[in-house]
Amino acid sequence: MSINEARSIDLAALNNDMAPTFIDLAGGIPAQSIDGRSLLPALAATPPASWRNRILIEHFYKFVVPTYAAIRSVSGTKFTYVEYKSATGPDGEWLGCIPGSCEWYMLDNDRFQNHSRHEAAPLINIIPTMESLLRALRQCSNGTCRTIEDI
Repeated sequence: MSINEARSIDLAALNNDMAPTFIDLAGGIPAQSIDGRSLLPALAATPPASWRNRILIEHFYKFVVPTYAAIRSVSGTKFTYVEYKSATGPDGEWLGCIPGSCEWYMLDNDRFQNHSRHEAAPLINIIPTMESLLRALRQCSNGTCRTIEDI
């Protein structure tokens, strides 16, 4: 594969895409158990019709304690849904979106994430779905993340 021209490709790439990409560049076939995906199809003359739609963002305090996790939509209606660990149950499990523990930003209108819309009527009905997707992304491994990213 050769890349002949400078261009902009509007697809999300993550650090876990590096290993599958290097394996692909070396002529190997990335194992399905590897998280991430080769970026070579995205660099082709015709990028793939479907690519990941959302990504997981996590922040860890001192590399140990997760302080928040978020889903960011990277196609279609762009948004960021954030849950903070401040809301935990007796066993330390995250409780999801309870008042004061979550935020929702519509990135087309609020690209710098200044105004959370987590209490807006149309969005409040979607929050249980976002909680489930976030939980699934936080727990996926061995290549299962691709399916969740593509939902």
